[in-house]
Amino acid sequence: MGQKLSDHSNRKESAKNTITTLLTGLLLFGTYVTFRAARGSLRAPIRNVVTTTVRPPLHTAKVQRLVKKHIKTLTHFKTLEKSGRLPEARFLHFDWWMFPITRPSRVHGYEYTLSRSEIASLRRDPKFMRQYKQGVKLTFSSWNFDLEKGKQGFPILWDGNVTRLGKIEESLQELEPNMLENLNAFKSSPWVLDSFRERGL
Repeated sequence: MGQKLSDHSNRKESAKNTITTLLTGLLLFGTYVTFRAARGSLRAPIRNVVTTTVRPPLHTAKVQRLVKKHIKTLTHFKTLEKSGRLPEARFLHFDWWMFPITRPSRVHGYEYTLSRSEIASLRRDPKFMRQYKQGVKLTFSSWNFDLEKGKQGFPILWDGNVTRLGKIEESLQELEPNMLENLNAFKSSPWVLDSFRERGL
């Protein structure tokens, strides 16, 4: 009798241990599956996520104002050119924003004066640089001088504005020195040299 009770008790304990082992195994397996799934989700590429990069403006507010005035004047130049009236541009006032420099103006003070970093921001702006070079070329065209070819046309329309010429040269040194060679050819022409002599320059 005692032997039977002992055997029954052993079988019961063995079954309990088996169940406990199975439950523990299932729990561990579930934990493993969860871990693998989580790990896989971390490695999986993130899709359909819209990211927005906020970039600082290329130009300061001061430079932006200058560029707007530059575009407006350049548009006027082109209108004059189309109607055959480009020489009229000689009598307009535009040097301060068409040919940016780092030196203050006698008339406008520091209103259009740019810092070195602002000049550098203009050099990094390909759209502005295209428009800038167009403005320089059209200004020389108003004097009937082809800056690209370095050739003077006739009649000579040089008006003796050595102040404007000096600002263009100074601006080109900062922004587009490659254009200085033909500018120097213009400066060496007799009629321009006469203007410098008259000014005592």
